[in-house]
Amino acid sequence: MVEKQKDNLHLLVWGVLSLMIALSAVKLGVIDDTYWHVKVGEWILQHHEIPSTGIFSYSNAETPWTSHEWLAAVFLHLIFHNSGWAGLYTAMIISLFLSMVLLLQFLLKRLNTVQSLIFVLFAFLLVAFHTSPRPHLFVMPVMIYWSIQLVEASEKQSSPPFFMLPLMIFWVNFHGSFIVGIAFSVFFAVEAIFNASIEKRKVLILQWSCFTFICIICAMISPHGINGLLLPFQLADQGVALSRIVEWLSPNFHKFQPLEVWLLTFLAIALWRGIKLPLFRLVFMLGLIHLSLKHVRHASDLLSVLSPLILATPLAKQLEVQSDLNFRELGFRGWKAWLFIGGSFAGIFFYLAEVRKIESDQAMQVQKVLKTLKREQDVLGNALNDYNVSQFMIYAGYSTLIDTRAELYGDKFIKAYFEAMSLGEDATKLESILKEYQIKWTLLLTSSPANTYFGLQPQWLKLYKDKYITIFIHQSVKLSSESIAAIRSLEIRALETQKNEDLEIVYH
Repeated sequence: MVEKQKDNLHLLVWGVLSLMIALSAVKLGVIDDTYWHVKVGEWILQHHEIPSTGIFSYSNAETPWTSHEWLAAVFLHLIFHNSGWAGLYTAMIISLFLSMVLLLQFLLKRLNTVQSLIFVLFAFLLVAFHTSPRPHLFVMPVMIYWSIQLVEASEKQSSPPFFMLPLMIFWVNFHGSFIVGIAFSVFFAVEAIFNASIEKRKVLILQWSCFTFICIICAMISPHGINGLLLPFQLADQGVALSRIVEWLSPNFHKFQPLEVWLLTFLAIALWRGIKLPLFRLVFMLGLIHLSLKHVRHASDLLSVLSPLILATPLAKQLEVQSDLNFRELGFRGWKAWLFIGGSFAGIFFYLAEVRKIESDQAMQVQKVLKTLKREQDVLGNALNDYNVSQFMIYAGYSTLIDTRAELYGDKFIKAYFEAMSLGEDATKLESILKEYQIKWTLLLTSSPANTYFGLQPQWLKLYKDKYITIFIHQSVKLSSESIAAIRSLEIRALETQKNEDLEIVYH
């Protein structure tokens, strides 16, 4: 009877993990920033150096740039170069799978199987709506593993795990979330010392202080040194940039938000079962919830996978729950399990490569336009580009006025750009940008207010327009007749396709 119950639990766990893998392939997030990450990686491998100024930007080409995700860019480019978008997404799904497995392993030591899977499913729910092959998802297993080691050391009131300090060197060169690892080291050091007996406190203070100090030293082992360590603080201080980036805005509860489901469920359980948390765990949870309500990105990156680590042990003690399944019994070390996992990811790669369309219609259309105009790139000169098409321009080999690297441009430049693009009371600010940067053509979203200005100016001629983008060129720009014919033909095909799509929507 006991063996049959365990077999059922094994099937339940593998079923849930398989479901998450499948859903990850079906629910693909946007890949906009990935375009320029791939291009940065290509640049690094071509030039055999780490960029230190604003490559790909004509307006800030000489501005110092801390390319803190340079290692991730190389990683993304190598995968993309060898296996395309399907390979990148498959690698991302593997990273997400590893994250959920690490989380499950931690939870099964403290809670029963059903409770552990509920935590994992809620974590997946928060992450799934923001899945894209970008550095933060590839580094998620590192963040989870790091946090697990710190939590367990604090709970055991033992020395922090010095063996994982080299991970910080990798982390700081891969993604800016390394600062979270340092902050957690300080937090769990204080928790461990506070909860320890007086006799153990002196030893723990020495051990955790040494660990944190070495951790900070490791965080400066990058091409950017202390600038790389300070960059997250500089980004957090860019209020204008954060207010313009969707994923750094507060969650919009007027539409479906996984965070709302999480919060209501957490509140219901707390009120129903009267859950109590130790002081430090309570502070940590309140901090996670605060960050998630302030920036929707933190709900997927932090609250999703860190809240189970904080809640599991207090819940297990208060509810008097016992583990009913050993993680090792799930067979992750057996060849049959790895054959199944390998086959699953191979199937996902085939599905993404042959069946699923990954790039959006807008992305593909913009790339077609840029490819058509490529032969005229030198004649066209500098472009006034929309913030939301900059990644496609970088990917296609065009220089941008502005792009999504907020750390490069700074709040002053970003604010001036958006004020100019909104037109406001007049077009003075827009005209100032056109003159300062000698702009000869535009690549803007069709919905941009700035298109109204260019449409009214006799010296600006409309070259291309579809439902996604509109292009104007200055009358001084002389394109070849072949290029004009090619772009007109592309416009006609785009409009016909979009008209047919609209008719199909109306028909259905």
